[in-house]
Amino acid sequence: MLAAVVVLLRSLTLICSGHRAVALENLALRQQLSVFRRTVRRPQLRTRDRLSWVLLAQGRARLAHGLDRRAA
Repeated sequence: MLAAVVVLLRSLTLICSGHRAVALENLALRQQLSVFRRTVRRPQLRTRDRLSWVLLAQGRARLAHGLDRRAA
């Protein structure tokens, strides 16, 4: 539980300091590791896993839209 709080605080710090892409990539990799660490040979994706990917994809889309707007 403490590790999850530390990860959340680090991610928020990265997002607020302007390193949003790095923070999103870190969150995606951590989620992949959590699925990989499960002991089942082929882990089943939980609703929580799918939800995290949806949120990461939306964040990435917003980031790309913001970058396109700055370039114009």
